[in-house]
Amino acid sequence: MGKVGLLLILVPLQLLGWGQDLTIYSGPVVCFDVDYRLDPNGTMYLALQKDLSPDYPVEIYTSSDHGNTWQWQAEFDVGGKLERMRLLVADDYVYLFYISPSTDILDVARYDINFDTLNLFMVTAPYSVIKFAVTRDLREDYCLYCVGDLSSAAYEFLWRSCDRGESWTLLDTVQVFANDADAEWPSLAYGPSDFIYETRLSYDIWGGSAFIVTNTWDNYGSNFERYTPLSTYGFSLLSSPHIAASNDPAFPAIWVVYTGIMESPSDTVLMVACYPDSLPPDTNNEWTYDDLASSPYGTFRPDIEFYKNEPNRWVDLVFLERVPGWSYVKWTWSDGSSPSVWGDTITINNHNPDTLLGNSPKLIYSPGAPASGAGVVYAGINGNIYFDAPWVTNVNEGNISIQNPLQFPTLIERGDPLYFSFKKSGNLELSIFDVKGSLCFREVQEIDGGGTLKIPINVKTPGVYFLNVKINGEVIGRSKFELLP
Repeated sequence: MGKVGLLLILVPLQLLGWGQDLTIYSGPVVCFDVDYRLDPNGTMYLALQKDLSPDYPVEIYTSSDHGNTWQWQAEFDVGGKLERMRLLVADDYVYLFYISPSTDILDVARYDINFDTLNLFMVTAPYSVIKFAVTRDLREDYCLYCVGDLSSAAYEFLWRSCDRGESWTLLDTVQVFANDADAEWPSLAYGPSDFIYETRLSYDIWGGSAFIVTNTWDNYGSNFERYTPLSTYGFSLLSSPHIAASNDPAFPAIWVVYTGIMESPSDTVLMVACYPDSLPPDTNNEWTYDDLASSPYGTFRPDIEFYKNEPNRWVDLVFLERVPGWSYVKWTWSDGSSPSVWGDTITINNHNPDTLLGNSPKLIYSPGAPASGAGVVYAGINGNIYFDAPWVTNVNEGNISIQNPLQFPTLIERGDPLYFSFKKSGNLELSIFDVKGSLCFREVQEIDGGGTLKIPINVKTPGVYFLNVKINGEVIGRSKFELLP
């Protein structure tokens, strides 16, 4: 006699309101990066390295209609596979930074904005590097900045170029703590007071406990400051630090996002440390800490970015959250007026994403788009590159649709079926997992497209569950739902 409420949202090839992921490139790819230009068309740029031996060419694509279509622009060879690359669009040039596979020197390939000419310059010569980060000054001179970890010693260098990447001046040399050269990639951002902000994973001088530090320079590479490390909260391992800063003097703020791993209980936590001012504090407890997500299955790979145009107090954040057999791409935002408050987290991916560092999701803005916020570019485990954004609203009904998705009953009799309409024929597999990843229910059957399918859901214990729908082995819909007592 009892009634059970099933709160279920399973939208065709999309989750929680964003549109179907648009395929930019059919892979496979080694790594990629994105950027955008402040122009009337909101032009977006994508650089990717094709996993194509022996040359592994890099290709660049652009979109001038807010991501609906993408055009191939250029291709060149870098001499081998890259772990990571960084794309910057500044002034009237497109810059691609990468560590040369043959020399281990950081190089930059520079195209003019129309891709008519290509110039190659060395950034860190004669020094070889193993990790780097780059950013740009947002003022009119558009100076470029780079930090690099040397492969020969425990130092990081700061370089600057104010002639559009042609020559680089070594501004500062900073001794980093033991083992820093083996740590993860640093993150660099331009922010309030025309300062350069860096965050990086570091160790104590004996190579023991890891912690995250925040460094700053003024825009001349002077007045270096290293601030008190962020709290570890007892994490046994830290990774993936990224930094962003508001560039609105009226609402200054600094955000550092990082991943913390706990051994007991086993859990991975996405942390955001926020400081509502233009420079980091000297004491740890002046930061505000928020755990935005946690998962016993790990893998967050966050990216946090601010909008280039000044003044701007907004930042967007994207990260991965792993569950059994899948990873979610999640997006949220904050701003300098309430820097410790985050908007609703939205899950946006229709395809299982790649979790490798070079292919982790990237944020990208498109000035003039018909909705606010950044879009997301990510790589699928199938090697394809996908794009989704708040302004993408199309829905592809070629695979699956649900009758009355916005009016689905929230109270149903125990054992009552769900009704689906499929337009694809083949092998259907519907699975339900609990929050621990244990399989609770599975239905497998052959279906013919064009009809309505009735599937009883034989789950009796109240709680939170994950629904996974496959046709011919391809995931075409996922949902989180709660079974009420």
